[in-house]
Amino acid sequence: MKVDLNRVLFLDFDGVLNSGDWIKRGNSPSARCPLGSCCNLQPDLVARLNIIVAATGCQVVYSTAWRTGGKEPLERCWASLQCAGATFPMPTDATTDMAQAVHEGQSGSLLIAPSRGKEIGEWLQSYWSIGGMLSPFRYVILDDSSDAECKRFAGHGKFVQTSAEWGLTERHMESAILWLLGAA
Repeated sequence: MKVDLNRVLFLDFDGVLNSGDWIKRGNSPSARCPLGSCCNLQPDLVARLNIIVAATGCQVVYSTAWRTGGKEPLERCWASLQCAGATFPMPTDATTDMAQAVHEGQSGSLLIAPSRGKEIGEWLQSYWSIGGMLSPFRYVILDDSSDAECKRFAGHGKFVQTSAEWGLTERHMESAILWLLGAA
């Protein structure tokens, strides 16, 4: 599958590719996954993501918190997606983790994390500055957060807000596809 670099999908995992309902019912592919608990992605929701990518050819960019920390975080994200049935090419890009540790007196460090929207905005600005955005450039942010910055960037793209309880629904999938194809 050829990836269209002028169509980008910013992907959160928790609340998009897994749901509270699914986890409450005790479902988890982690028993069959060598990565253990980091494979807690819901196969039917990953199947919807597969449909979005196949229908649009979009580039997937990780915006999930899973992209940070530990050894080889992008590879871990990909392994989790594969464990749950991803069929699209491996994403190779992620938004920058802009979290900073701030010294807080005797209590040690306090982690200050900017909004996901700010991190996406930084990625867009960086991508644009190297000539990556050609006309027509379309992007979708799939996230369950109510981040005002994500909504602000939706003026140029589309913010598809999922529910942590249900994850990526067919309605969300259709909305993302229509926007990325320029039909919405």
